[in-house]
Amino acid sequence: MIEEWNAVIANYYRDISIIANRVREEDDIDMTRTSIGFHTFTIFIRIIGGKNMKKIFREFENYRSETKAIDIYIPKDEKDRMNDIREIRAITGMNKSPKPRKWRIDYTHDDRKGITWFLKYDIHSTEYKEYIIEARINPKILAGIKDYITASDSSYMKMVEKRFNDEARKISKDLGEFSNYKLKRVDFCVNFDLKELGIKCIPQQMMTLYTIKGEVKNPE
Repeated sequence: MIEEWNAVIANYYRDISIIANRVREEDDIDMTRTSIGFHTFTIFIRIIGGKNMKKIFREFENYRSETKAIDIYIPKDEKDRMNDIREIRAITGMNKSPKPRKWRIDYTHDDRKGITWFLKYDIHSTEYKEYIIEARINPKILAGIKDYITASDSSYMKMVEKRFNDEARKISKDLGEFSNYKLKRVDFCVNFDLKELGIKCIPQQMMTLYTIKGEVKNPE
């Protein structure tokens, strides 16, 4: 997976670097403090067989009971889907309650690890009952880095891989190693230094601007 990861990052860096260099050249802006990277990324692995997935789910439940370090719940979009099915079945006279197809596991606030787990039934599975384990990772939190200004990049990956494997082993050996997972998505980001862009405002004012919907009549 590391090779796949490096290819995605390399392509992104190439494209964004072209844009950044063009800004520097056209506007004569010093952007040495501006960082390019990613905020989070998601990896996944397939599990074949309902018994195997139930075993992993029970091990998550056991880990929750023993450590109080995680919360397990049905996400809102899955609850909405189940409620829609209940309404349809009520109209047709069916009393059978729908089963959840997705669970979310968060680490508690006091024990944040930078990983959010998702256990999902693969709705596209045909011949076999296939399930998917997804892990959405915040590399900075997982690597224990406290610098929140500089964007994450591929240099974090060795530490991320080690810490991921450590956390997965605590829960279940069936979660496998980081190298067993495939890359699903990368959430890229560009962190700009407001002073470099010549914007005369503090970060808090910029964040307030982001939360305003619609057109801003007086941007100054």
